[in-house]
Amino acid sequence: MNVPGMICFTLVVSLLLAQTEGRAFNNAQAREKRQTNGCDGGTRYDTFGVISTNTGDQYSNNENCCWEFTPDVQGTTWTITFNLDTFDLESSSTCSYDALTFYTENGPEKECGRKSFYSSTFTVTGDLFRVCFTSDGSVTGEGVSGSYSIYEDYLTTSYPNYFTTDYPTTGYPQYATTGYPYYQYTDYLTTSYPNYFTTDYPTTGYPQYATTGYPYYQYTDYSTTSYPNYFTTDYPTTGYPQYATTGYPYYQYTDYLTTSYPNYFTTDYPTTGYPQYATTGYPYYQYTDYLTTSYPNYFTTDYPTTGYPQYATTGYPVMSDYSRNTTMGNATYYGNQGNISVSNYDNNQDVCYSLYPSFMGSGIITFVFNVFDIEEATDCIFDYVEFDDGNTKLRECGTVDEGTQREFEVHDSRFSVCFHSDGSVTKRGFQATYAMNPVREVDSSVTTPFPVDIFNLTISPNFTLPDCNRDIDDLEGSYTLATDSEGQYENNQRCDITIRSPPTPHITTVNFTRFDLEDDSGCDYDSLTITSDEGTEKLCGPKESFVRQYTGQSVDMTFSSDGSVVRSGFSFDYVTEIVYCNATINASSGTFESLPGGYENNMYCTYTINTPGPGELVFSFPSFDVETASSCRYDAVEMEGDRLCGTNVEGKTYSTDGHFQFVFTSDGSVTGEGFRINFNFTQTNVTTSPPATLPGTGSEMTTIPPTTEPETCNQVLTSENGILTSPGNGSYANNERCVTVITGPSLPYILVVNFTTFDLESSTNCRYDYLEVDMGRDNSQKGCGSTWSDRTVEYTSDGGNATVTFSSDSSRTGLGYNATYTIQPRGVPSLSNGECSYINTNISEGVIQSLPGTGSNYPNNMDCSYVFTRNTPFYLNINFTALDTESSSNCRYDYVQVGDDKYCGSDLPNATRMSVQGGSAIIRFRSDGSVTGKGFVALFSIEEHCNFESDDLEGTYTLPTDSEGRYKNNEHCDITLRFPPSPHITTVNFTRFDLENDSRCEYDSLTVTSGDGLEQLCGTRESFTREYNGQSVNMTFTSDGSVVRSGFSFNYVTELVYCNATINGTSGTFESQPGRYDNNMNCTYTINTPGPGELVFNFPLFDVESGRDCQYDALEIGGERLCGTNVGEKTYSTHGHFQFIFRSDGSVTEDGFKIDFTFLPAETQN
Repeated sequence: MNVPGMICFTLVVSLLLAQTEGRAFNNAQAREKRQTNGCDGGTRYDTFGVISTNTGDQYSNNENCCWEFTPDVQGTTWTITFNLDTFDLESSSTCSYDALTFYTENGPEKECGRKSFYSSTFTVTGDLFRVCFTSDGSVTGEGVSGSYSIYEDYLTTSYPNYFTTDYPTTGYPQYATTGYPYYQYTDYLTTSYPNYFTTDYPTTGYPQYATTGYPYYQYTDYSTTSYPNYFTTDYPTTGYPQYATTGYPYYQYTDYLTTSYPNYFTTDYPTTGYPQYATTGYPYYQYTDYLTTSYPNYFTTDYPTTGYPQYATTGYPVMSDYSRNTTMGNATYYGNQGNISVSNYDNNQDVCYSLYPSFMGSGIITFVFNVFDIEEATDCIFDYVEFDDGNTKLRECGTVDEGTQREFEVHDSRFSVCFHSDGSVTKRGFQATYAMNPVREVDSSVTTPFPVDIFNLTISPNFTLPDCNRDIDDLEGSYTLATDSEGQYENNQRCDITIRSPPTPHITTVNFTRFDLEDDSGCDYDSLTITSDEGTEKLCGPKESFVRQYTGQSVDMTFSSDGSVVRSGFSFDYVTEIVYCNATINASSGTFESLPGGYENNMYCTYTINTPGPGELVFSFPSFDVETASSCRYDAVEMEGDRLCGTNVEGKTYSTDGHFQFVFTSDGSVTGEGFRINFNFTQTNVTTSPPATLPGTGSEMTTIPPTTEPETCNQVLTSENGILTSPGNGSYANNERCVTVITGPSLPYILVVNFTTFDLESSTNCRYDYLEVDMGRDNSQKGCGSTWSDRTVEYTSDGGNATVTFSSDSSRTGLGYNATYTIQPRGVPSLSNGECSYINTNISEGVIQSLPGTGSNYPNNMDCSYVFTRNTPFYLNINFTALDTESSSNCRYDYVQVGDDKYCGSDLPNATRMSVQGGSAIIRFRSDGSVTGKGFVALFSIEEHCNFESDDLEGTYTLPTDSEGRYKNNEHCDITLRFPPSPHITTVNFTRFDLENDSRCEYDSLTVTSGDGLEQLCGTRESFTREYNGQSVNMTFTSDGSVVRSGFSFNYVTELVYCNATINGTSGTFESQPGRYDNNMNCTYTINTPGPGELVFNFPLFDVESGRDCQYDALEIGGERLCGTNVGEKTYSTHGHFQFIFRSDGSVTEDGFKIDFTFLPAETQN
């Protein structure tokens, strides 16, 4: 028997199975990618895909579209093959009008005209191959479309011999002794392969393996080529098929190498008789119907014991080049088996795997975990692996045993696995092997088994949407509203989310990272209602990320949706920070604690209790350890004249009028463990009314239960930060008057108030309902309506208390207000790690001043920066109100610098206005080591605008938006990017593009004008790229008075071209590369002018190796060879197309050249 022939045959089948599975879906994906408008240029990372210049009948004029292929390959050499089934471009002898240009290592190759089919293969050394499609302003055609395939050059690597040297020495060809044949490349079809069964093959007893011909697996275009017969003419004369007479299959995918394959020879081999493996034709492996048949094991344990390697008993050899394991970032895999992993993960890591099987429709995916070790938490709120079947998302965390299996359904031929880690604990991560198999719909009376690739699989029950209710008592965590496969929440949904906090003073910060609900003015449809001690807030619509802070013992959120519009929902993370010093509790009970692990020296902490009214406070001390001393003169808790210390403190009771404070102080020596103090409030002197009655029917009366309310909503806040909120639960009442006093320092400061909700009755001059912030000395502001909604407002004070008064009249009411406040020195920079800086990213107006901001002299040797940063262009207005620095000529000692201007002495400068094209504006204050003064005080204001001009080689631009992330109505923005006159390519990458959509872009649009033509854009697009080579790109954005969207952002980079460069224009500059030019250069420079005329050249820099007749290095121009260092002006005629060449030999190099040219049209020449 000829076992080696069978082994080779089965290996080919194995390769074919694995490769055709991956191929099938990739074509489906390619078809999907083609369903876009216009040219689909961009960067491609896959090893197979499609390209298309247009969708529709004809491509457009003035197109400039490029594809950059950067595959993830291990070696430095790879090939790319293009098979274009449509090729119809305007024809010309030099492809100078419309062309498809391949940028090869030997220079650009252009193709044009009409071709019934185009195929070409290029070898690439490096990590990038570029193809560009260009069209001029006249004739168009059907364009170009087809596929590309990328293959890594594995042939440069020696692979192990799969048939070893102890193979029988007679009659069997050495199939792989010179390296394993590479099955991926189509060019093997042009080579004669050895006879797999040799001339001394036995003449009896062998099956007819494929008497009906080898099947045609996928592509029809291979059928036009004659392929070699794998059993040659000297093969036994009966019964052997021609294996490739109907076309050899197209091998492509290498992912089968990562999977263990079954034994292909059965247990009754090799005695007598051979099974008829394919007497009715080999099955068609692309479609899922082959799965309905059980196939035999081709390799068995009784395989001959000598001379034959056990190719499949220990699994197919795995080559690291093909490994699917990754921990880097998102990845997409095609095929039915593979590995995924995230090993020893980092904090704040996000990785997603998109898995696409080769079959279409539904199926089962089974994961076997070799490692699964993820930080464990309730509902997996910290670190997790999320499985997404397209309909349902399920999170897993914790630790499981090696070999644990998880099984899921696959819908619509896709499955996703995403990993997320937060900023704290990390673990080992996970490593899993997966297999996907289809599920067939069959008659209920017939059982149709399907083979299992790796596991014994069963069908999972249908998923249900994860429960959206949460009850959380952790100090930090996150929550995401569950969404469907399209990323939207469900209709008619209700979700209750509760965050519980400890009874100790704390601040819970909730950071909404995403918020997108149905929008309406009253939030009557879909909404998130948040109830806390600070009040009730109802949110809806889309919002940019925002923050809320709470101090109560719980925050209750209720999400509800109606039966119509759905959006993408919301996500938030939260953290609760315990306050151990200078803490306030607004409640009837609670707990104060000192620092964990023992208090520190020299502490001074004030603890405040605000109760609903007068009464008694009962204190208990479950833990108390404060340094002991006579009269507690060292460390003590001071309560109403009592000084408490030691370790044994009895309960205490004190009266309160609604505001109670005690203080803890420590000296500079001995410390103790500290304290834990509980309190309970009992209200006294509460006025209650007798039950009121209302008339009923007959003798019945309706009783109104008595009410107990606080006598006052007034309060005093002594902390440097806290919360301001209107009275009531959801909306305030009529005839309210509440006064809050914030105790401020005696020195100048700023009260920074961040309003998250502001909804009061609106009126002229706020004469009905209002909130007034009075900073003293006739410095007060009133707000009503929605004046301060979602705004941060700074109130300046020269020192002393701030008084906040809320007043409502007897008519309309609103939701009230919620805000947090912070007391800060007025515009004073902070000192950290030797840096002195003030950073402003969101405050639109205020004050800045030199340190210390108290009216005292500034320190010596200061270098402070005041940085104002925005993503969009803005004007910074600076108006000095005080200046007192050391005076000197040219301000060389102490000074304030605004832009290029320096100010010193005591004369106030004029108001200054700086224009900033996005990024930062910096004001600098510097002092030397000698004389000082009181420094400076300046008012600032920021005006954002949308115009932008730049001549930088790289940068970014973002269209300004409002607080809801939308651009303005009736906007007009001019954006200009200017580039150097030398040849270049400017790549503009639009990372976001979302404008009002209409077919003609008549409403909102971005019009882009360049030397390459004009393009008008609108609607919503995924990220896309444009390339330009003119001296400027002018963009104009306009919006009308109706629909607004989120706008656009782009980044750009300009790369100068120093060799093989072209300028289409009437003037410009060519330069050799910076520094010295290289040896053995051959660079062509082209000038295309509007018509005939003369070109005048000047050489401001020219340094080329000298030689007799310029025999070494030379610039060849107009029939002359130029070298040396002294070249005068030159003039040459042109018919509209002019070229010159620079060449260098292999020895001396010099500084190169800079060549300017100007074109004089024929009709203007003198």
